[in-house]
Parts: sequence; C-alpha cells; structure tokens
Amino acid sequence: MATASRTESGSTSTQQSTQTQTRKIDKNDWWKKPAGAALGGIVEGFCFHPLDTIKTHLQASRKRYTFSDTVSYIYTKNNNAGLRNFYKGLTPVTLNLSMKYIIRYGVNYKIRELLAGESGTTTNLQNFFAGLCAGTTEAMILVTPFECIKTKMQTNPNCNGNIVSALKYIIKQDGIQGVWRGAIPTVIRQASNQGCMFTTYTLLKTHFYNNEIPNSRDAFLMGLFASSVGPLCNTPIDTIKTKMMIQTKGDEQYGRSISSAFATIVKTEGFPGLYKGLSMRLLRLCPGQATVWVVTENFNRFLQNYDF
Repeated sequence: MATASRTESGSTSTQQSTQTQTRKIDKNDWWKKPAGAALGGIVEGFCFHPLDTIKTHLQASRKRYTFSDTVSYIYTKNNNAGLRNFYKGLTPVTLNLSMKYIIRYGVNYKIRELLAGESGTTTNLQNFFAGLCAGTTEAMILVTPFECIKTKMQTNPNCNGNIVSALKYIIKQDGIQGVWRGAIPTVIRQASNQGCMFTTYTLLKTHFYNNEIPNSRDAFLMGLFASSVGPLCNTPIDTIKTKMMIQTKGDEQYGRSISSAFATIVKTEGFPGLYKGLSMRLLRLCPGQATVWVVTENFNRFLQNYDF
C-alpha cells in the first residue's frame, strides 16, 4: 500500500510538473489573439506614446539630461507646441503597434501549433523559441522601418512631424536602405523581448489559471511582469539601436556596427550610457504590453461567451 501510495504520489507530481511546462493549443483560435492584440495596440499607442518620446530623447542625447530637463525641452520645442510634441510620431507608432501585434501573436501561435503536433501541447523551451521567431519576424518586416521613421520624427526637426516627410528625409540622406538602419540590434531586441514575454506569461497563466482566461487585474499583473523581463536584460541593445537610427550618411559617429556603437557609447558616456532611458522604457513598454494582454484576454472572453 505504501509503495502504491508513493507511486500514485509520484505520478501525480509528474503530471502536475508536465502541466506546468506545457500549454494546450486550440487550432480553432488562430485568429482570436492577433485580432484582440491589434485592438490592444491602438489603446496602448494613445495611452503611452508620450513616455516613448521621452525615452527616445534621453537615449538620443549625448549629455546626461535629467527626466525633468528632457520633459521641459520636449514641451517647449517647435515654438512651444506643448503636449503635441509628446505625440510626435503617434501615427506610425499606432499603425506599427496594431500590425506588429498581428504578426507577433499570429506567428507565435502558428509556430507553437507546428511544434505541438498531435499532442496539442508545447514545452517552455518551445514557447521561448516561438517567441524568438515572432520577434525576429516582426523586427524584419515591420518594426525596424517604423522605429526608424518614428525616431526621426521624434528627434529630427527636418522631418516636420509627419510620416511622408520623415520617409523622404531618410531616403534622401541614406537611400531606401536607410529605413532598415539599426536592423540587427532591433532584431536582437525584439526576439529576446518576445521570447521572454511569451514564455513568462504562459508559465504564469498555466500555474495560476490552468490556462483559462484570467480576469483583467491578473492579466494586467502577469503581462506587466512578463514584459519587464526582456527590457531589464536588453536595454543596452535598445540604446545602441537608437544611436544607430539617428545617424545619417556621412555623420555616422557611432559607426555602422553594434560593436563600434557600443565602444563609442562607453567611451563618451560610460557604461551608464548604455542604460539611458531604462526607467522610461519600463514605464512605457510594460504597462503598454500589460494593457494589450488585458484587451486580448477580454476580447477572447467576449468571443467565448458568444460561441465564436
């Protein structure tokens, strides 16, 4: 009896461990999370774009400006345009967010579906790999061009605050390839971000909700924590990305490679220069991504309630 009890206990423990490390894939839900995430991207853009503008200015500057100095500078630039300055680049950002999330959640879902096979489950390592693929895909197709245009609009007065003028300026200065300036650090940033986020969120959701749809508060808290893991690790590559994107042909003080940009930043600004804008990045990215998870989960709950 004791042996049987231990066997049953061990079997139960093994099953629980397996459930913690895997997630069931419903092949009929392939469109639901991308659609919900696209709606979340619109909400995120309007709510959190000013923080991204502050973060970009902090990273682009070679001096060590304080948060209050940066806010004051942004507010008073362009003939004291005020709050409108904080929303420069909002249009490409909102478009980027919605389209990016369709790609991110769609690719992540399809990769996990392929990896799951007949069992319908994926391991933590497979979830991480699916996140890496999603981040790499979105970076190459969408994020790098939009980030480049957004950065120019936020920091360069020649771009006049609209997409067309920013795109014309970039092409005039660097050619069409200039739109993909900083692509490598962007890929590294996006891939590591999504690998960490999807894996962490899936672990938390499986552990606390057995993969059922969480309530809004818990979806926000889980999304907040899951989306903070990547930025805490890869802010240096994000800073390098910003430095490379603000350059123009003939004025490439940070060079064309990650290593040269890294060396220049450390030489001129010290190692703390690599972490410029970290607090703003966390304040912008984490609540924003948490908001997307809330909208996505509630959208899926709505569809579930009406048998979609």
